[in-house]
Amino acid sequence: MNYIDILPLDVIRVFIFPCLDYNSRGSLMQLLKPEERWEISKYYRINPKTILHMELKFRTVEISKALKACHNYVIDESVRLQNLCNLFDTMEKHMVVIQYYTTVRESFIDKLIECQNLSSQNPDDHTYFGVLGKRANRILADIIDSYPFLYPFVVPQRGGWVDGTGVNP
Repeated sequence: MNYIDILPLDVIRVFIFPCLDYNSRGSLMQLLKPEERWEISKYYRINPKTILHMELKFRTVEISKALKACHNYVIDESVRLQNLCNLFDTMEKHMVVIQYYTTVRESFIDKLIECQNLSSQNPDDHTYFGVLGKRANRILADIIDSYPFLYPFVVPQRGGWVDGTGVNP
């Protein structure tokens, strides 16, 4: 027995549920009985743009950490190469982000071009530079073929949707 069981379903549906974010709505739904969940879900369907926003938000956090670790101020070359490999692994898992955020797309493509330039300085190098250059070529071709820029994503805000292209990793 919890406090939610005492409240009438109309009070939950009209006064409580609209004020909650996505995660809190999920927690509240777990407290309700299945027939009550069905009754509330008839009135509140989640907007697909909201689901996409949440997915991109969670993915962007990991990408921004990987991009920040690859800045040019890292002096140790082995650490920098390891950070670039980590960035490539992270971006291959979360490629969908570059279809909506121009800043992430431009930053990642800049890193790919930087790796291509490093490998072109040492074309017969079979160590990290050569491997990173080949990998950068493959990822860049994959971006061009499979992940075109779709549209700038708009972020849901109270009172409407706001342009979300200003996400700065």
